[in-house]
Amino acid sequence: MPIQTRYLFSAAMDVEPSKEALFNEVYDKEHVPLILTVPGVIAAVRFKRQPVTLIIGGEKKTIVMENEPRYDAL
Repeated sequence: MPIQTRYLFSAAMDVEPSKEALFNEVYDKEHVPLILTVPGVIAAVRFKRQPVTLIIGGEKKTIVMENEPRYDAL
């Protein structure tokens, strides 16, 4: 999807594993719907970090980003 605006807001966040279910519920059911009511906001999306597996030189390697927030939002 092409960017349809002059501005892009990015946020990165982490959450304690014991509170992750509550975090996701609040973010999905309250935060994102409210953000979408702000004039000028046309979309919101979240991403959860996952390990990446690549084959490099015939060898399978998994890359895990440590000490990085697990969630990003645009």
